[in-house]
Amino acid sequence: MGSWAKTQGKWFDDRDTLHKEKELFGSMFHCVYLSSAHRRSTPKAKVLLQDLCYQYRGHNNGKLVLCPREKDLIDGFTVLGRSGLSETSVYRAAAELEVLGLIVCTRRGNFARRVSYYAVTWAPLDKTNVDYSCNLGFITPPHWWKKGPPDWYLTRLKDASKTHRRMVETICGSQRDNQEGLTVVPETTANVQ
Repeated sequence: MGSWAKTQGKWFDDRDTLHKEKELFGSMFHCVYLSSAHRRSTPKAKVLLQDLCYQYRGHNNGKLVLCPREKDLIDGFTVLGRSGLSETSVYRAAAELEVLGLIVCTRRGNFARRVSYYAVTWAPLDKTNVDYSCNLGFITPPHWWKKGPPDWYLTRLKDASKTHRRMVETICGSQRDNQEGLTVVPETTANVQ
């Protein structure tokens, strides 16, 4: 477990763990893990979020890659190789995580060999060599995992792709599509005799 011996009142961990070897590790705060956004996510989305936690090294939030065939510079594996998901599942799970507010796309890629970059929303963005498309701040995290992304970001997601549009409609419902000031009142039919 650990001991107080020969440490002058300071705790000394004498267990044989990977922390002693300075091995890198990915982590997620308990409050994020227990949040409704994480609990509502599908198993494939949780696997993809776990891969993002693996990629996050403490200085690259905002430059995490979910491109299925892009090799990681450190381990040489792709997202497909690490997660075991199909390419279609990666795209759907990424859209789901964005709509739930667990991740944010900091730069959208295109088909001209430009990858998309992502960030987890429980940590502030890190200053990297990437021009971010949305300024969320380098000091305070957006914490979108608590209440979901703001409406301006959901509107941007609808324009990103058909997969994103379907995820917004599925997760948030069609209530966000209504005009301002109007509320949806479900029609009820009474049995008239």
